[in-house]
Amino acid sequence: MSSQTQTQAPSLRAAVESTDLNVLMLVEFGSRAYGAATVESDHDLLGIYVEHDRQLYGLEVAETQSYRLHADGELVRMGVSNKPRSHADDIEFLLHPLRKYVSLAAAGNPSVLSTLWVDTSSDLGVMTSPAAELLLAHRDAFVSKHAGFRHAGYARAQRDALLGLTNKRTNRPELKNLHGFDSKYASHLIRLLMAGLDLVREHAYHLPMKPEQTELLLEIRRGELTLADVLTLSEKLENELMTETQDSSLPDSVDFGFLNDLLRQVRNEHLGR
Repeated sequence: MSSQTQTQAPSLRAAVESTDLNVLMLVEFGSRAYGAATVESDHDLLGIYVEHDRQLYGLEVAETQSYRLHADGELVRMGVSNKPRSHADDIEFLLHPLRKYVSLAAAGNPSVLSTLWVDTSSDLGVMTSPAAELLLAHRDAFVSKHAGFRHAGYARAQRDALLGLTNKRTNRPELKNLHGFDSKYASHLIRLLMAGLDLVREHAYHLPMKPEQTELLLEIRRGELTLADVLTLSEKLENELMTETQDSSLPDSVDFGFLNDLLRQVRNEHLGR
């Protein structure tokens, strides 16, 4: 854990336990995981919890749950969207039910998929378990051409939002006033494409990213590249990602039969069955 997260570790662990969820793994993701955090960056954690039998076989639905832990120890349950902006001393954590987590990773969701490459013994790991390590040991099973194409698709959506072509709005007017565009959002766009290329070329994410990649992301965040520069770079990277994904030796999609078996094994391992 990072120094601040370590400082808040007892309250964080207590906060997670207070949710009454059977948590399997909790790790840093986002800018801190990628190595592109600034002093203003908050802590974003993503985790997995194992569903109760009543949620698997009964009528109760296992839902993704989102929380914000304030520095004073107050834990607030948040909505998944339309959250107020967080502060640098906040810790936010999102907990997916195991089945949803595996489904999102199999579908190539970049935020979820990337957490399979977190070193849980490093500062990025907050909570882990033997079942989590079993899941991480089979991360290669989640890499496919579909995941590469999904990175490009997410990047296109971010570019459209950056340009105001969709209803989604960025939430940093101070950056737009300073640089003429939301430079943090622009860095996310480039990060998505670079991470997608790493996934296709090396069948892996790098957390943190390579030094030259993180330096580029920080330059974008500081406004050292113009919006035109970012758009030109994003078009170049997207073209490379689309071409290299299509030409790669990766399978078109994941082996869902294998992942079904893995899901059962991970659940049983965590529940001691």
